[in-house]
Amino acid sequence: APATAYPVTPQLLATFVRELSDLETELAAAIAASDLPRVRRRAHYLRNSALAVQALELLEISTRLEDAAARGDVIATRDTWTACA
Repeated sequence: APATAYPVTPQLLATFVRELSDLETELAAAIAASDLPRVRRRAHYLRNSALAVQALELLEISTRLEDAAARGDVIATRDTWTACA
């Protein structure tokens, strides 16, 4: 079902905000190490989280980040991360 079918509760939003900083740190480290499998996994988690809280711009860019990492494209991954961060 579309994410809009579910309300974004204050608790869900608080969890998202609380996890975001650690996730950003993890992604930055994975990108710095060119660890694309890890980038893909963490970007996937970020994408799902963005969907859950209906953060549509973050959903779009994290999807691009996941796709670039899955393709093994280091340059596109880094460029997309710059836009995402």
